[in-house]
Amino acid sequence: MGGEPVSGFESATHAVPMTSIDNTYSVEDLEAWHERVLKGLADLEVEAVGLVCDPKIDGVAISLRYEAGLLVSATTRGDGTTGDVITGNVRAMRSIPIRLAVDDPPAVVEIRGEIVMPNDSFERVNAEREAAGEPLFANARNSTAGTLKSLDPKVTASRGLRFIAHGRGETIGLEIETYSGFLERIRSWGVPANAHSKAFTSIDEVVGRVEAFQEERAGLAYGVDGMVIRVDRFDLQAELGATAKAPRWAIAFKYPAEQATTTLLEVEWQVGKGGTLTPRATMEPVHVAGTTVRHATLHNIEEIRRKDLRIGDRVIIEKAGEIIPQVVAAIVGERRGEEREIEAPVACPACGGGVEQEGPKLFCIGPECSAQFREKLKWFVGRDQMDVDGLGEKLVDQLVDADLVHHFADLFRLERDDLLGLERMGEKS
Repeated sequence: MGGEPVSGFESATHAVPMTSIDNTYSVEDLEAWHERVLKGLADLEVEAVGLVCDPKIDGVAISLRYEAGLLVSATTRGDGTTGDVITGNVRAMRSIPIRLAVDDPPAVVEIRGEIVMPNDSFERVNAEREAAGEPLFANARNSTAGTLKSLDPKVTASRGLRFIAHGRGETIGLEIETYSGFLERIRSWGVPANAHSKAFTSIDEVVGRVEAFQEERAGLAYGVDGMVIRVDRFDLQAELGATAKAPRWAIAFKYPAEQATTTLLEVEWQVGKGGTLTPRATMEPVHVAGTTVRHATLHNIEEIRRKDLRIGDRVIIEKAGEIIPQVVAAIVGERRGEEREIEAPVACPACGGGVEQEGPKLFCIGPECSAQFREKLKWFVGRDQMDVDGLGEKLVDQLVDADLVHHFADLFRLERDDLLGLERMGEKS
């Protein structure tokens, strides 16, 4: 995962760019990539081109720079050329050594990999945020990114993040010929490297590994959305080179989004700050893509009608690491005749005001809708606007429900006694 550098951190230029890797979803494309590799190396008359398969970890890409064995900087991938320097946060992670366990370290070695939040840590963090009235993270990768953006290293230390190495950047004084050898070397230095990395000499073995690991990944403690296949020898990687966007010596085989079946129990219409009415499905809890899913977006009324979804339906849900759970389809063949159609609301569920449809979306047109104001207020006090410390979603709900706030300006007129009567806001003895 990359992205533009964010404010609040210094930026740094990578000594060696952190480029992306081309993706494929088909075995045929994988085999075609292998043919291109062999063709690109034909003049060298290589007896066998070794290949290494690594799980494609769904985390936040990072580059750790060690000089004389000491961690001197940690930089996010950013846009591939420039990233955010988050050394303070990374130093707070127990899984990353501050000093390499080697007597004669190289002058410089950049170790690249992914920072991930294990599934159990993700569920704990979201439970804590829910209790505090803060918005939940959509998935573990977003939670990891949000944690690393914190300006307080204590937050990073408390969330159980892990680092898993899978590559290198700049090196000075390190003589090593293969990627697999590099992983073995850094493991001996105390750096956690990919434990599921395997080397092969034929594309048939690679395809077998890719297909087998699709089922195995469900047992991992963190998200994996594919398999990265690369040429093992560094000299052959250099010979193959790169395009303007990605190396020719590697490819990522992406797995389809994970699916599961469950029962659609009810639909709640939520009111956004702009008045949009969005249907949210409540389902029997089901485990998919490393997390327990109870809710999913249904997008809008036209999407519900197109999929012919009904209350009581057995449904297929889908969750890729980077998306909110989606209801893919109803299992029509399992209907028993007791299912109920999902009706579009004729009045706003919050204020009772009128509802209008524009295209596929429904809107509340109530001029004094409390739900719209509630969502606008949550937006207003959020991190990207006023960033009001301690004012989470639950406290906003209490302020609106208690009729204490009707406009943004009312926040700044609140008295101490107004707050003492709210839940968890009383004076401590």
